[in-house]
Formats: sequence, structure tokens, C-alpha cells
Amino acid sequence: MASNKPFLGEDISINIAHTRQLTENLCYHFLKRLPEEAGLTSYGSPIIHAFPNKHVLTENGISGLQMMVESHAGFHDWPGGRPSCLKPYTHITISSCSPINIDRVLAFIEEIFVTTEITWDRMLWRNPENE
Repeated sequence: MASNKPFLGEDISINIAHTRQLTENLCYHFLKRLPEEAGLTSYGSPIIHAFPNKHVLTENGISGLQMMVESHAGFHDWPGGRPSCLKPYTHITISSCSPINIDRVLAFIEEIFVTTEITWDRMLWRNPENE
């Protein structure tokens, strides 16, 4: 059923189990190319942080953020998994006021991460005044 409500934007949440050992360099290039694959526009360069580091000793993995003209994309990778899943796991979010090309994004993710499982959800932005 089609909605008669205007498109304001969307958030895509992607969960990935994978076999690839990620590096800061790989994550940088992944985030640099992600907006183009999503049909969006990069704004600046990706920001990547590896953990643990001198400021954060309690986390393990790599986090990244890419600003876009339409909003942003971010991720965190846990190379040793999470307590409920002890395999490498990555969570990616893409937030945009323009439609996201999810088919191209998923194909790109499968190429980069060598995925063993991938799930995703879409949440449309809503103006509470229109509800």
C-alpha cells in the first residue's frame, strides 16, 4: 500500500557477520566509496578510529563516520564478535534525507566484507505533525 505522506528521509540499519579481517585503511576506503554506492554525496573525508587506543581501552575494533550532503553514515566493527555472536560482526547505519539505493549498498558490502550473513532494516523519517 502506497503512503500519501511525503518522503522526509530514511535510516538504514545493516548487521553483518563476515570473514574479512578489517584494517583502518580498508574501512577508510569503504566509507569513502559508500555514499556513491548509496546514490548520495560525500562531504569531507571519513573519520576512522581503531580501539583500543590511548583514550579508550575498553573497546575493541574499528569505528568510522562519513558525513554526506544528505546526512551521514557510520559503522563499528567488532573483530572478535559480540557476547551473543563470537564471530566478526559489523553494524552500519546510513541516514539520509534522500532515498538510499539499498541494492547497490548491499552488493558493495558483500564485496568488501566477504559476508556470511547480512540483515537490514529501513525506518522512514516521519514528521509528528503529520501523524
